[in-house]
Amino acid sequence: AYNTNNLRFEDPSTDDSTQKVLLISFDTKALSGETLTKVILELYREDNGLAFSNTIDAELWDVENNATEAATWTNYDGSNAWTTANSPEGSTQLGNETIDTNDIGWLYFDSTDDADLLTHVNNGLGGRVYFAVMSDSTTAEYIRIVSSEGADGYRPRLRVTYQTEGSEPTPTPNRYQRLTPKGTSGQ
Repeated sequence: AYNTNNLRFEDPSTDDSTQKVLLISFDTKALSGETLTKVILELYREDNGLAFSNTIDAELWDVENNATEAATWTNYDGSNAWTTANSPEGSTQLGNETIDTNDIGWLYFDSTDDADLLTHVNNGLGGRVYFAVMSDSTTAEYIRIVSSEGADGYRPRLRVTYQTEGSEPTPTPNRYQRLTPKGTSGQ
């Protein structure tokens, strides 16, 4: 849903039709020709308003490269169906974090923990990179994530460390570029 300050994903434990999936994309044109050495996807969790707490698995998946900003739960471009019905996830899980549903703060998916995340972003350089965040937890819980229309400083970020052609990689954490998404959607 565009023009909303937060998005949520929830588990499908009671009814698969209630599962919410976040579809997040980043424009990587500014990094065309660079070699990425590390990637961190940062999502900010807001208070979900629940009085009780459980854990939920936040799974990060790749998304088909032909997805567009018109993507919905059933279509990757607003009119053509996903390869797997009602599922924007691709074939590769890029990360998994078990988190407390009442925790507030940053959720990190780091390529240090899963090299497939780095490969997925490197393969998408020069265009858009899409991610799906979902859960298959068995608790009836959900997580609220700040969207691209949320408050500055809390929007989804893709932090990348890169090596410019012909240079040595810099091991310090200050050499990165943060990309913010244009039009994060949740279904």
